Amino acid sequence: MNSWIKGWKRKGWKTATGSDVLNKDVLLKLDSLRQKVKVKFVHVRGHAGIDGNEKADELARKGAQMYTKQ
Repeated sequence: MNSWIKGWKRKGWKTATGSDVLNKDVLLKLDSLRQKVKVKFVHVRGHAGIDGNEKADELARKGAQMYTKQ
C-alpha cells in the first residue's frame, strides 16, 4: 500500500496496465489519514487461520449485515 499509492498518484491514479485504480475515493481518504498517523500496512493472507484476521473478517461481516437487513 505504501509503495503502490505513491505510484498511483504519480501515474494519475492509473494501474500498471493503464486502467483506473479501483476505490480511488477510499484510497484518497486513507492517504490523507496516513499523512497524520504513522501506519504500517502489512499484507495478511485471508482465511488462513490468523486469529486477528479471522476476527476482523467476522466483525466486517457483522457490520455489513447491519446495512443489508430490512
